[in-house]
Amino acid sequence: MSDYATKQDVQEIVDKAINKAVNSLAEIISDFATQVDERFEQVDKRLDKVDERLDKVDKRLDMVDKRLDKVESRLGSLESRVTNIETAQAQTNNRLENIEGRLEALENDVKEIYKILAKKDPAVSKYQQQPLEDQIVEAYKAIVHIAKKANVSLPK
Repeated sequence: MSDYATKQDVQEIVDKAINKAVNSLAEIISDFATQVDERFEQVDKRLDKVDERLDKVDKRLDMVDKRLDKVESRLGSLESRVTNIETAQAQTNNRLENIEGRLEALENDVKEIYKILAKKDPAVSKYQQQPLEDQIVEAYKAIVHIAKKANVSLPK
């Protein structure tokens, strides 16, 4: 054996070193790829779970949208009904004011009739001495006569 290395010996040493380095590098890359692949699988699983959750959230939001649409529809209906109630209330208030005015007029008429009856008229005292039924009949006849003169129609 000689103390000198041949070109072939050097080539074999270089090839072995390169093969060893390449094998080491391949092993490192393989380990890295395995770790990256496992990590990607974990990330994919998490993303799948997130997608499922987002789908559930979307479904819930769709349900909320439908409910809000129903609520808006009901509110529109309620607003319409409240407007109708307000209109009816205004009409009722007008009618009550009218009735109040008419009642006040009737009260004034009754007061005037009492004043007339309170006068010391012999016909009135004779009238007051009659039985109540006769007083009512005479009062009714007088009211009908006055209503005809005043051109007022009485309820039947």
